[in-house]
Amino acid sequence: LGSREAFEVGSSSLTAAARELLTEMAHTHAGRKANRMEIVGHTDNIGAPALNQSLSVQRARVVRDFLLSQGMTASQLRVDGKGDREPLADNATEEGRRQNRRVEITTFIGKPRHSEAQDATTP
Repeated sequence: LGSREAFEVGSSSLTAAARELLTEMAHTHAGRKANRMEIVGHTDNIGAPALNQSLSVQRARVVRDFLLSQGMTASQLRVDGKGDREPLADNATEEGRRQNRRVEITTFIGKPRHSEAQDATTP
């Protein structure tokens, strides 16, 4: 989910477009208990690293909580936050920063690929 679709700058509130996309994803995967999702939040490098880390985790949790509200189970979802540590693009430009403000959702069967991912029940 890119920032234009999912979140405003500095916010963890989902846009209507993001809620629509996540609803479709949840309805596809909710009944398939073997299907799992790893939800990883990212930010640009504007602001303090600790605040960016917190925002990245909060964004991932907002996505997780929405998916839970749409019928997925906690055992299907893992969250993690990377802050500004894994940029996709150059943070020197607005376009690059926009690309770096994102939540990545990986769907898989089995265990998540990031061993440090947090259990979806973690607050």
